[in-house]
Amino acid sequence: EMLRILRSWQPAVSAHARRLSAPASMADMPEHGAGSTGQLRKLPKLAPTEELLGSARKRLYAMDEAVVEQQKMESRLRRGNARGSWGLPQTRKHVIHKLQTLSSSITRPLKEVIDGYGRMMRTLHPFERTVAELTVSSRQRNGAMSLDDALTHAARLKSDTGTALKEAAAQAAKIESQTELHELMTTSFTQVESLVNSREKSLGVIRDYPRSRGAIPVLDAQVPTLVLVGSPNVGKSSLVRALSTGKPEVADYPFTTRGMSMGHVLEPVLCFPMYQVMDSPGLLPRSQEERNWMEKLTLASIQHIPSTIMFVLDLSGTSGAKSSVHAQLLVRQELHDRFGHRPWIDVVSKSDLEPLPVEADFQHLLPPNAFYVSCSNSLGIDALKTSLLTLIPNIPTE
Repeated sequence: EMLRILRSWQPAVSAHARRLSAPASMADMPEHGAGSTGQLRKLPKLAPTEELLGSARKRLYAMDEAVVEQQKMESRLRRGNARGSWGLPQTRKHVIHKLQTLSSSITRPLKEVIDGYGRMMRTLHPFERTVAELTVSSRQRNGAMSLDDALTHAARLKSDTGTALKEAAAQAAKIESQTELHELMTTSFTQVESLVNSREKSLGVIRDYPRSRGAIPVLDAQVPTLVLVGSPNVGKSSLVRALSTGKPEVADYPFTTRGMSMGHVLEPVLCFPMYQVMDSPGLLPRSQEERNWMEKLTLASIQHIPSTIMFVLDLSGTSGAKSSVHAQLLVRQELHDRFGHRPWIDVVSKSDLEPLPVEADFQHLLPPNAFYVSCSNSLGIDALKTSLLTLIPNIPTE
């Protein structure tokens, strides 16, 4: 049966092969941020404060070394005349150049990060935009600084640094002492160091932001997506491993899926992805206000990613108190009421275990046409894979 289905895919395989061999044009590419996800992982990185200041210090040191070498060369050319030609005008010019270099060493990386975040956040995929918003609201609830505030502080740091060093350069142009010029340079670096350190908390938020999004998978919006949803510890991660190339963490405690993991089902001939399988954090039957940001992440994935929903149930009673059969059925009813118009498939996991009896009042909530599978002994897995292949043409893409 599976071979018959795969043969029926031959026209699609050939078309995909032609697309792979055809020269790409800009018209063929999806609009930036509107196609595949992954833009959050491309957010610009900001160097640690000590590295930022250390890089500036090295540039200034290299400038002083170049001057020393130039003076040595001039001394040799003058046949040992130790006086050289470096008087006040040359020292003033050198110090002003160092102040400008110090300014660019600090303000340029800040500008790249601020501008980069501005561009990226405007062109995010709707799913990733929701992820960003959830992250900000979660940080603020925990008392942390928001990303917007951190970027505002970084912009002020850039402005304050540029202004302070511009004023120092203007002051250097009026100084009539080489000693005072060197003292001004030392004082200016100390001032910049203090300015940067005073914004360390804000800069830390910007540095941590891309790392905190590392658990979000990269989604190809042109490949059909199957999203596995259900309560905590019901076996979603095990199913991703059984159905695809994904290798999510599997453990026996609530909210094992701390982020989201992605696997792919590959066409056996050309090995292109026929569809992608995405795991998601578990849901509990509670109001939207009571849900944590991981639960909201699951709902965002359903809302913003065109996909088929695979709802996973565990009727064995081994998923913990928070994921009782009653609780799982309430979650399924809520999601089916909201997203029942989507392609939908029900799967009962851990079917090698004896199911608990379901109370008469909840019998009507049981899905009538569910697949019964077990990842521990592969019961029903091949049948589920075959059924999913027939569903592929009906899984929506963007």
